Amino acid sequence: MPTRQSLGANLDPAPVIDEMSNSFHDYICDAADAMEAAMLQVPEFQDKGADIKQALDRWQLKMQRGADAQLDQFESYTRLHVFAVPPDLQLDPPGAGAASEAEEAAQLDAVS
Repeated sequence: MPTRQSLGANLDPAPVIDEMSNSFHDYICDAADAMEAAMLQVPEFQDKGADIKQALDRWQLKMQRGADAQLDQFESYTRLHVFAVPPDLQLDPPGAGAASEAEEAAQLDAVS
């Protein structure tokens, strides 16, 4: 029977969190670019490109910092509650799942 160690007791959510963070940062960058392009199409704002860029850079930085703080909390939570393997975890022996699946199928057929 697999042991806790062989199941990967120290599963690491960092790669998942990093990918989420990178994706969020990409979306924020795309949003800032879209907002800048939209604002520069407004005749009253066309001569304020540097101000718009500076304001959107500040907005982007605040969004990224806020997301990073939230993702740090999410990572802590997932380490404790999602990726943690309980020390007393027992797996079904090979073949036990097949009987359970057959029983579940029979129960579902009986209900139908």
